[in-house]
Amino acid sequence: MPRRPKVAPVVSHRGVALRSKASVEWAGARLSAPPGLAVRDVDGLDFSFWMDGPRVVAAVPVARSAPVSAMADALRDALASPKGPLPQRLRVSHAAAVPAVAALVGPTVPVTVGPVPEAVEALAELAAAIAGAQRAVSPLEEIVALADDDPVLVTRFFTAGAALYKLGPWMLLPSDSDVLRVDAPALGLHDACVSVVGQIRQSYGVLCFESAERFMAFRRGAEGAGAPGEAVGAIPPSIAVNFETTSEFPPDFRKELRRRRWPVAAPSGVPWLMCSSPTGAPRSMTRDDVLTATVLMEALTLFLSKHGESIFDMLAQCVERYEVVAGKGKVKVTVEHPHPAYEDDYFDEDLDDDFDEPGEPATAEQLGTARFIHVWKERYAEEHPAEFEAALREVGFALLGRTFTRDDGPRLSMHLGSSLVPTWAALYRAGENGRTGLDLAAADRSLADAASRAARLNLANARVIFGDVLAVDRAAGTVLVEDVFDHTRYTVLGWVGAQLELLTRWVRCFGLVLPRDDGRWIFPSVFTVGEHFAKVDPARFVATVNATVAALKKPGWRSTRRRRGPGCGASGASRMGCSHDWARRSSRRRSRRAPS
Repeated sequence: MPRRPKVAPVVSHRGVALRSKASVEWAGARLSAPPGLAVRDVDGLDFSFWMDGPRVVAAVPVARSAPVSAMADALRDALASPKGPLPQRLRVSHAAAVPAVAALVGPTVPVTVGPVPEAVEALAELAAAIAGAQRAVSPLEEIVALADDDPVLVTRFFTAGAALYKLGPWMLLPSDSDVLRVDAPALGLHDACVSVVGQIRQSYGVLCFESAERFMAFRRGAEGAGAPGEAVGAIPPSIAVNFETTSEFPPDFRKELRRRRWPVAAPSGVPWLMCSSPTGAPRSMTRDDVLTATVLMEALTLFLSKHGESIFDMLAQCVERYEVVAGKGKVKVTVEHPHPAYEDDYFDEDLDDDFDEPGEPATAEQLGTARFIHVWKERYAEEHPAEFEAALREVGFALLGRTFTRDDGPRLSMHLGSSLVPTWAALYRAGENGRTGLDLAAADRSLADAASRAARLNLANARVIFGDVLAVDRAAGTVLVEDVFDHTRYTVLGWVGAQLELLTRWVRCFGLVLPRDDGRWIFPSVFTVGEHFAKVDPARFVATVNATVAALKKPGWRSTRRRRGPGCGASGASRMGCSHDWARRSSRRRSRRAPS
């Protein structure tokens, strides 16, 4: 769920509404890149810098052909998200930029022309930092270099990664806070705290912390709530195995994968290792790091293959001891779930809040449904890549109220990168043959077990909501949402803790919800909520869609019954490019089940 954006300063014909009485000067300069700046295509770029003393408040690359007045655009962005007090006077390096800058800030903020040496120093520091980063050896280069010296170990690393990825530990551990203890003294692991990431289908991997204290420090840093005197984000995992899609890697590394025939479980499951120092800074990996990560993945695969089902269903307590080959002999490895620190003060923040509903554990039906969703999405993604691409555009259209383009990706990345898109594509979006993923799953004999059948029946009752928040009951942990198209209201639960604090009346929501026996609803995937959705006006949304389909010489969407407001069909799902047959079926289902 996105954080609230910072409140932008008020800009009017009278100038910027200042927030500080201190006399603050910002200085702006348009500079060419210094020689040797290690950035691709830099020869065609200049940089607009705005400085508050030695501090950079804006650094924006611009085309060299752009006018100097474009400095005002960088200033506008800096004023919208200030890093400190707003300026009471401005100094610019180019007289040609004065008219545009003065028009932006108004007559109350004087603008003068003068040298801006602080920007020159900042650009030099930026160039040095980029050059240093370019000179640093990447983890991918390091693993390739190690393969030349110890090909057996690197092949074993990829083999262990393939086995772990195929097992899918994120399907067995309910949340990334459901940590395990791994003890392997011969490898330097003493009661290490291991977290598995991937439950929300955004990123996949295994993080190994030196202790439970380090895990909690990292958790606080990730949430922006570090302890007093603790640098936020300064204590990352000492070892992290990440799984990425093949296309995310440089071409040279992909060639090495093919040439050396390193095993991977799937195109989306290529492992790579990232190491960090005790201070939190990235460091070069060593042979011992690769060996430790390999043994860790092997032990986790053995442990979760045996105990994963009971952990997932009952959060069982279990411990196993193994002897694993490492170096010249075998080392003893102990794996335990949950980490013993669960009984101590480190975990008194109730880490299960990320998975459970407030005050009640997940039911067997919910766990089975979550497992089915994951299995089916993985299979559907491999067989129908074009359907996923279409679903991405459709979900982007729902979020923006207009045609979605790749340029919109960065601003919607946290939503489009969640499990919402694959869930919509794999389960509810009708394909070219008019059948949804649920229809296909029902005919799949490999998914004929009782648990999968129950999950499919449960998911068939889901609704797709595109609506507004009407009320938030933080005590009960529920949110009242009204669909903007047919005005059906839903009492939805599943948000916890700080997530509820971000919800207010009239923010816009989009997602899937499942009915409960008590008349309330819960979301099995990601339910996206953000203030910028409120900018999508339903009437304009419908008008835009009708104009688009009219241009395509197709009939526009029309309401089938009287509404209290603008509508375009009975289901939020039917607005997202699905076939008319599916939309009609969805309409009939909704009319039979719509709550009063």
